[in-house]
Amino acid sequence: MPKDAIKLIFDAEAAAQSAIDEALLRIKTAIEQAESDGRASVEEAERSAAADNQNLTREVDARAMAYSGDLLSHTNNKCAAIRARAEARMEKAAEAITERIVSEFCP
Repeated sequence: MPKDAIKLIFDAEAAAQSAIDEALLRIKTAIEQAESDGRASVEEAERSAAADNQNLTREVDARAMAYSGDLLSHTNNKCAAIRARAEARMEKAAEAITERIVSEFCP
């Protein structure tokens, strides 16, 4: 085999190895970039989830406070109604007790 042919084969092998090395480097760089982008996406998703969680917590707290206020108002209204009925019946109850005591102890 002539020297020129051998040199041509060596040069072709060197060029092929250089192309392979360059392709491997591009693949490695692409993988590193994909991993970096993936980490950034996960971090952004975590930040977004934390912000959503805070917003939902504030919203739930506000609803709970409104509900507790409504519940307190409703309970106070019921208590006032019960108290009013009790006061309205108080005189009649006192009369019944007095009449019973008088009839029992004062013949």
